[in-house]
Amino acid sequence: MAVSLFSSSTIHSVDDFRSVFTPNRSDRLLLCYEAVGDNVKTEELSVFENTVRAAAEAHGTKLQLHFWECSSNAFTAAKQQLGKERGTPLLAVVYRETIADTFRQSLSSMMDEMPRLCERLSSYQRGGKVAVLSSSSSSSLSPASTTNTTTTNSATAVESDARLMVDVSKLVGMGKRLMAEGKAEYAGKFFQRAVDALDAVLPHCNGDNNVNGSLALCLAWTALAQIVQGRSAEAYMQRLETQYVDYCMEIGSDAARVRSTYRLISAMPFTWRSDTCSERRLREILVADPHSHNHRCALVVTLFLAGDIERCLTEAVKLRVLNIPFGTTAIAAVADFMGRDHPLLLQCSRSEDEQAVGKP
Repeated sequence: MAVSLFSSSTIHSVDDFRSVFTPNRSDRLLLCYEAVGDNVKTEELSVFENTVRAAAEAHGTKLQLHFWECSSNAFTAAKQQLGKERGTPLLAVVYRETIADTFRQSLSSMMDEMPRLCERLSSYQRGGKVAVLSSSSSSSLSPASTTNTTTTNSATAVESDARLMVDVSKLVGMGKRLMAEGKAEYAGKFFQRAVDALDAVLPHCNGDNNVNGSLALCLAWTALAQIVQGRSAEAYMQRLETQYVDYCMEIGSDAARVRSTYRLISAMPFTWRSDTCSERRLREILVADPHSHNHRCALVVTLFLAGDIERCLTEAVKLRVLNIPFGTTAIAAVADFMGRDHPLLLQCSRSEDEQAVGKP
């Protein structure tokens, strides 16, 4: 059995509540319940704790479980911000001092989620990585979105009423770091919360370009988080390309990058996923079988996401010279992102001409 570090405690005050969101080497679970309103019995809490402990020990997860009986009027605002509804317990997953996920269901249903949840947290704590995604970009959040914005899934407890506030720029920064570490599932939740926060203020901004630009950026990263998991990003891309198409046309922007990624993914001969398409794995396959064109297509996507555009184009040129349609699509997608006059694209054209001349 893997070694874990598990502990549990009970929240009695606003200060206790705030402490859940302070730096700690362990991740945390915050169980919000109303003993009467949710019909939660003491023995059920004991069973829940034992279940969480067993799952943490099985996967070697560093985890703290906090029980929060939130019936007190002092916690009314905090409950509202979390979306806690009377009649249903809520479990918040606090990852790196920020709420990364919530479960609104019965205790028994929550317990069914524990093995998978602890396994995922343990993997993140060990630093296990898959295909690395470059989070570097010239795009950034506009000043309008760096102020604190109240939202239903906020992270930091402040003031005596334990109101939760969220800094959109912090959410996006956290999401980008998680993407760079190959943790797209949680990253997507941070990006979605940023989108929700901006959507909440959008009707009051009278077409403010700063807010629109920030929304385009957040939608782009939310879509990317879905893409790298092999999930559909169609809804996000449709909104991005209809409501924020101008941002998609900006050379080098996050929106342009994700639009090109979506084009690459859509043209792939099989489903690209970060956990199965790491550069190392794909190169091992290609060493064994250089004619595995489908895997070379996947390598093009992986290199593009890693920000290694030069090698991405090198592999794409190989495919186009061999008359593999994906090669042409890939070069065009990269050109849409970087601009057709970029030195790497010009070099790519010269390289392609040279390979074509030498082709038997």
